[in-house]
Parts: sequence; structure tokens; C-alpha cells
Amino acid sequence: MKTVLLVIDGDIGREFLSQVVNKYYSSNNYVVLSKTKLQDDVSLPSTFSFYECDYTSTFRLDQILGPYISDIFLIVDDLEEKKIVYEYLHERYKNARIVSNFKYASFCDYSKDSNLVIIEETSSLASKLLARLPNTPTVPRGFGLEQGELMEIGVPTGSIYAYRQIGSIEQKDWKIVGIYRARKFLLAKNSLMIKAGDVLLTAGEPKVLTSIFNHIKSDIGQFPLPFGHDIHLYIDMLVQSKESILYAIQEALFIHSKLKSFRLYINVFNTCDFKFLKEIKDFDSEDVVVNIEHGGRSFKKLIESHKVKKIGLIIVSKEIFTKKSNRKVLHSCLRPVLKLGSHSLKEVKESLVIINGTIKEGNNLTSVIFDISKQLDLKIKVYDYEPDGHFDPSVEEGYQNVARIYNKNIRYLKVTSKNPLFHLKTLKVPVFQFMPFTKNITKTKAFAFLKTNIEALSFLLDNNPQIFVPIVEDL
Repeated sequence: MKTVLLVIDGDIGREFLSQVVNKYYSSNNYVVLSKTKLQDDVSLPSTFSFYECDYTSTFRLDQILGPYISDIFLIVDDLEEKKIVYEYLHERYKNARIVSNFKYASFCDYSKDSNLVIIEETSSLASKLLARLPNTPTVPRGFGLEQGELMEIGVPTGSIYAYRQIGSIEQKDWKIVGIYRARKFLLAKNSLMIKAGDVLLTAGEPKVLTSIFNHIKSDIGQFPLPFGHDIHLYIDMLVQSKESILYAIQEALFIHSKLKSFRLYINVFNTCDFKFLKEIKDFDSEDVVVNIEHGGRSFKKLIESHKVKKIGLIIVSKEIFTKKSNRKVLHSCLRPVLKLGSHSLKEVKESLVIINGTIKEGNNLTSVIFDISKQLDLKIKVYDYEPDGHFDPSVEEGYQNVARIYNKNIRYLKVTSKNPLFHLKTLKVPVFQFMPFTKNITKTKAFAFLKTNIEALSFLLDNNPQIFVPIVEDL
């Protein structure tokens, strides 16, 4: 074992010795020097050798100390005594690491010593106090660079990160390492749901983590965060008519004006009408960017090249979404996808989610419904369909809890007879339908008719706008 020298005096030194004795007595051999004797109730383990002496006397130090010491902790209050002891120890143990405390680092005359570690009392105390401030990040101290590359971030009630799966959150230049919940540490995995009250352990670039901290603490109604910042509309000139393209652009401009998105990107591919392209290009503005793809890349290649961008919402027409390969690549993006319908978003007054065996609480759907509905000022209807009448009370409770967070009223309908698909087809007013983007949606249409789950069938309907929210499905 290593031999560690502790030169202690004052309250800090005695408290330090007490904690070493109680927690780390078996880790090393310790030599303790102090001008005052130990308190009567302090009992040192066999790994400790204690000497009550004048540690400023080089004669006494020569008698007590052996030839090898790996680490030295010089924790005394008097600056002159500290300087005398430091100079002796530095000269005798040239390769030993010396750790010492100073009220201010500027008080240290020998701070250029590469083997010296300075603990600045004032800064350490200020950091401890700072960590207790509300709405400030906690940066772990005592390991790493201590520059904010590791950060603990609490998730408040109403955070835009609450009720999101980790795998659906954009994590560029930073990562969620784990979650502290109910005095336990949960290692991060894609399907793990973040809940209000959790503390996230994050790692990444300090500036990025500071930005993430602000996002997590920000108020509700911030969609497309935390998926990304921007909206991307994709236009395929080979399969979409001129009317369909202009309709898609107007719909994208409308929702961009309502949501907290930074920019709208209009991505045009399979170009064929160059006169019409000029008309599309006229939509370019400060926060609208028109990208013309002349390289002949397929929709799949185009989407894959955009995965590194900060996409928060993807918008496509029904002509693009109807193709199986397109749905597959959209599913792999783990981003919300808005499929435009025959009814304009401008006509919609209500959001709709259908609850059945496959659409339950525990994915990103709930928070996205409320976030978007709040920004678009839409009413919310939940259609809970259970033919056998065995409704899960936790599902309604989950929606009601989130409704209180967002200060939104909901209509929660429990239905046993009227099939949801029939309900969708017979609606007299347009709705904004929210669905989980499950793997079933990426299958063929023939496969969808063989399935009984709602999302595998209702994506075939084109009258209402539908938003498909990514979820991480357990395999």
C-alpha cells in the first residue's frame, strides 16, 4: 500500500482526518502529524501512525518520516507554517504529490509547482453554494476536468424533456449517461422514459450542456424541441402535382409560423420543371430555406444525409408517405413526421389520439400531443377503445396528469362499440391525428389489413393530417 502523510491543524484538518479515518482507513498507510493531540473519542486504525509534534521542526521531521511517501496532505491554517513545511517536504520528496488548502489561491507563493494541488477554500465553498441555487446546473467536483463536461440536470414538472424516451432525443456533442430516480441510478437506454423529478447525468461539451440545461428547464410549449430545432419539408416533383406541392408549402409555412421552430427547410428532389422551381425558390426568406437537389439522390439518400441536421419535424405529402420504402427511412430517423391530409391544418380545431392495446402511456406521444396542441390552440380528444370494456385506469390518469401540467382540458371518451376507424371515417370536422410511429406502419398495405392494431390501419387514411411520433420499441 501507499504511504500518505497528513499534516493537519485547525477545524478543516481535523474534519479531514475524521473522514479519512471513518471512510478510507484501509486504503493506505497513513502518517499523521499534528501539534495537538487527538480527541479522547477518536480511535485510529492500525493503518495510522499518529505523532503529536512541532511539524515546523526539520529535526523532528527527520526523526519521524521514512524515505518513501507517495502523497502529502498539508492542511494547516497558518500560512508561514505551511510555507516552512512545504519547502521541507518538497525538497525531501521531490516526486510526491502535495495537496494543500488556501483561502485564496493567490496566497500561494509556490503555485507553479507541477506536483502541487491547491484546494481554494473560498472557491470550493462558493461552488457548493452555487450548486444549491435553483435553476442552475450541478457540476460534479473532485474528478474529471471540473469544467462542466459532466453535469447533473433536474427535470422539473412541465419540462419539455419530461415523458420522453431517451432514444428519441437529439444528442449531438452530448449524451444522457443515466438517470437518478427514487435514490437509484438507472443506466441510460433508448427505451427509458424520462419523468418529471428525475435528475439526468449528462456528459459532453460544456457549452452544449449549458444549452441543454436551459432547454430542459424551459417552459412547456417548445416543440419541435427536444427532437431538434428545424422543420424539414420534402417535395418529390415526380410524384406530386403542382397543386400538391404548393399546398404542402403553404401547410409547412403555416405550422412553422405556429411552432417554436428556428427555420423551415423546403427540400425539393427529383426536379423536372425548372420554371416551377423558380417559383418555389421565391419562398426563400430569412427563416425559410429552399434547397434544390440536382444530384438525383433518392429520398432515402437525401433523408440519410440530413440525419446529422437538427431536424425537429419532418413534413411529407401523402404521395411520398404511401411508398413503403419511404416510410421505412422516415421511421429510422426517430423524428416526428407530419403527413399532410386533404383537410388543411388551418381548418383543424381539435387533436385526436386513439387509445388501444398498442397505444398506451409510456412513449413520447402524450407530451407531443399536449405541446403541439397548446401551440396550435387545439382542443384535445382521447378516444379510448376497448371492445371488452376492460379500460386501463392508469392510461387516463397519465393523460389527466399531463393535462394539468399543460393547463389543458381534454375530452376522454371510453368506447366499447364504435370502431375507431369507422369513427375517423365518419367525422364531420377535420382533426389532427397523433399516432406512434411503430414498425407496423412501415409494412405493406396488405400487411396492414391483416393487423388489428389501429396505427397499422389508420395511416392508410388521407383525409386528416396525421403526425407520427417516434417511439423506441422494445425488441
